[in-house]
Amino acid sequence: MFEADPDLEVLYTAYREELAAVLAELEPWWATLRERTPRKQLRLRWPCGLASHPRVLGVYQTHHRRVVEHLAGRRRGPVASANFLDDAAWGVEAEPDPETLIPVEPHRLLIDRLQVEAPELHAVMIYLLLSPLGEEPEPSPDVRSLRPDLDDPLGYRPARFLVDTIHGVERGRARLLAAPRDLEEPGAGAEPSPTKVNLATCSEVHAMAHAAYRRALEAALGEAETWWRTQLVAAELSGQRSPEEAKVQCFERHLCGPAANPKLIGVVRAFWRLCLEVNDMLPSDQAVPPAEFLLGWIDDEPRETWVQILSAMPYWPITLDAEGGWLP
Repeated sequence: MFEADPDLEVLYTAYREELAAVLAELEPWWATLRERTPRKQLRLRWPCGLASHPRVLGVYQTHHRRVVEHLAGRRRGPVASANFLDDAAWGVEAEPDPETLIPVEPHRLLIDRLQVEAPELHAVMIYLLLSPLGEEPEPSPDVRSLRPDLDDPLGYRPARFLVDTIHGVERGRARLLAAPRDLEEPGAGAEPSPTKVNLATCSEVHAMAHAAYRRALEAALGEAETWWRTQLVAAELSGQRSPEEAKVQCFERHLCGPAANPKLIGVVRAFWRLCLEVNDMLPSDQAVPPAEFLLGWIDDEPRETWVQILSAMPYWPITLDAEGGWLP
């Protein structure tokens, strides 16, 4: 692989070195969290370990994009023209090496290859079960785009989605609401949320942001439902499987079920950042934790199927850069 593309080797080496450095940097935080948290609770809140830390996800996202851009540029590169008067243009010598015929899959490069070259890193990254790479809404939501007329119209009823899941919904909900507090203080996820702000008492800007989020989330969940049903039908038809066998195969491929849909991931990422943008405008006592904004504020009976899908995420697919900024 690398013999045919030395630039790809440079990218992979940079990824491996940055990943090792970031994991070493996070080790004290992880050690403190393990010390303060009973094993069962740690497994509940952080089932994927350090692979799900936003800083680690940020390293993966950054280098995944660089690999994708490199491969796209290579495909767009000039095609060498063959001189058919030259004997080398004929036969075996004119054919590319077999490995160059197999396209590089970025996730396999960034995760699977570590098993041979850096098994200690692979032991962490093998638990990256939900990609942070999503398709974010266009245009990306920001405070300037919010409008007071986005609230639910009279007579509106939230859509209900008919999607199978295999996880414990309440456990998943509790995990997603609690784990982010551990990022601020290791072990804080065991305590009840200190915020007293809810949708009924929040700022007007938070209310407008949440109305925009509900609309975007409903559309993304519809996309995720359709995408998941397409996956099930394709699995059933491709191998003449029963519906139940197709379902098992799809969950083996996408452990989070419809929550793995890129558009749903993109909405979650975009509105996590929007919530933080609103928080920065207001006094600290009006700030709302993004996890509460995204999940806690839709935890009502009409939207129970929304929570059912979202709670399958083993962690929030959000990413941090080296300076602590949230990555788009």
